[in-house]
Amino acid sequence: MMDSNIDIYLIGISVLVFLIITFLFIRKISNRGELKVKIEPVTDTFEIKEFDEIDIKSQKAFDFEDKDHIDYQEQQLVVLNLISVDKSMFEIDQVYGFMNNLRATLSHGFFVIKDSDNKESFRIANALNPGTFETDTSTFAILVAADLNNVLDPIKTVKDMVNFAYEFTEKFYANICDQERMPITKQMISHIESSDNSRLFKESVIEENINDLEFQEGLSMCLDALVTFGVKQVPKSDKNGNGLDWSTFKNSALLLIEREKTGHAARDEILELMDKATSEEWNDWYRRILIKDLRCGVSEKTVNNVAKKIDIQFRVPVFACMLSHDGMKHPKKIKGNCLIEYKYDGVRVIAITKKNNTTLYSRNGKIFSNFPHIEEALSKPEFNNMVFDGEVMSDDFQSLMKQVHRKTNAKTEDAYLALFDILPLKEFNDGKSKLTTLERKHHLEKFAKKFPSCIKIVDYTIVDFDEEQGEETYSQMNKEALERGYEGLMIKPENDLYECKRSHAWLKMKPFIEVTLKVTEVHEGTGRHAGKLGAFSVEGNDDGKFFSLNVGSGLTDENREKFWKYKDSLIGQLIEIRADAVTQSMEGESYSLRFPRFKTFRGFEPGEKL
Repeated sequence: MMDSNIDIYLIGISVLVFLIITFLFIRKISNRGELKVKIEPVTDTFEIKEFDEIDIKSQKAFDFEDKDHIDYQEQQLVVLNLISVDKSMFEIDQVYGFMNNLRATLSHGFFVIKDSDNKESFRIANALNPGTFETDTSTFAILVAADLNNVLDPIKTVKDMVNFAYEFTEKFYANICDQERMPITKQMISHIESSDNSRLFKESVIEENINDLEFQEGLSMCLDALVTFGVKQVPKSDKNGNGLDWSTFKNSALLLIEREKTGHAARDEILELMDKATSEEWNDWYRRILIKDLRCGVSEKTVNNVAKKIDIQFRVPVFACMLSHDGMKHPKKIKGNCLIEYKYDGVRVIAITKKNNTTLYSRNGKIFSNFPHIEEALSKPEFNNMVFDGEVMSDDFQSLMKQVHRKTNAKTEDAYLALFDILPLKEFNDGKSKLTTLERKHHLEKFAKKFPSCIKIVDYTIVDFDEEQGEETYSQMNKEALERGYEGLMIKPENDLYECKRSHAWLKMKPFIEVTLKVTEVHEGTGRHAGKLGAFSVEGNDDGKFFSLNVGSGLTDENREKFWKYKDSLIGQLIEIRADAVTQSMEGESYSLRFPRFKTFRGFEPGEKL
């Protein structure tokens, strides 16, 4: 029975590997937005400085799960960029009309196309700055994206995306391009349309074998992130032993999991197992369990979806940690006493210590092995059965990102772990803490003297958002976040609990600047805003700089109607403007703002209507 089972597994996995090469290739390039082929000849490449902003950072702003740091391997992303052929800006009114004809809905600055069940199918955004579609947006690049893991019919979704892209490019004289602004071919698009077929094949192989207990145990050992073997290198085999049965492998694996064998003893145990196994058994099944990678694009989510589909109780535990919401979208949650922290721009790391051994995980449960000095710092008896949550930081973020997943010769000695939370392992596994945010902070501070220099604790400030002083403190910290290069601020209500999911207990706030300028002109809108206010022309001095610009974003339809009705009385009024950054005009004589948004008028009596 055991031999036949192993044969089934080996045959299935071998066929899988062969058939999913194309899938993995498409998945890799679509996840990175790099579909490098062409749809029609073009005479030149695009030498446009603004387009350089379409990088991983901007793609992150278009994340389907509002994540701080995307682990693209956990998503099945397909991304297309639609770029104006002659580098001219799209007529935004026509774009809105085109979207309306397709019944696309505008949400949080991007358009959503829904399927027949009214579920999201794919998104369309301003590729230069995802999440900023407004009626006055200027862009020559549109981004179309879908996460195939989160749609009901992946094959239909991809085909609908491609059809949308064809229609858009025909109407707006654009190319379907990759992230390096190279057009792509119809042949490659055909590959994209069929990229989901291998997913169905993988699921069929799992479905055929998932009722077998040994197969379940192997999947659990491999895919459960909290099951680790304490080894970094597992050799491949080039010779055939007499065969290795599952029970023998399982017993040895448990010794490694429980750390009853470590170091040289663990190495010898693995070599002994390898000598017993055939090369196929070892390389295609047992070794892949020990390195925790089946090497065929199967995750715990894939297995659990199959188990749910055929209605069996088996599930592989899914690694989850606390994730934040965008505070700008949930202003009512920001009230009362809250902790404010500077948001570090590093790599999220969950450090778990068991039996004097620490494992570092990504937010999605991937193991980080390139920070041995941080592992060693936390591999102490006093930290056993504790979970530390933080960000690995370095002086050079780009260099740090290059080192995170290097297989050899990673240089991370200057990296340190900035900790902002702590909870017992049992509570982490249960999915919720018993202590509040402030209580957990105090608990973390008790360990401060035990941490070496590579472990730091993130500072925080407690403010009362119901008081004016609290708002002033927040504004000052926001200004400092900009000046000191932080990614933003984190707001955490002091009495909330840690939850292993996206929670309003953590609210991230992007840093912004605010300036007050005088209205010099008002402009009528166009398209659906005809007969309403389109934008203000404003200018004035703020913080020693002279600003001159137009502001048309941040206005509601009601604002536009009312303000246009009393347009003559607006000249000379002061308005407060919120923006992402200060920029200097091309002439260098004045300053402008990046993505300015109207906030409010200054100097008006409360409740006074225009």
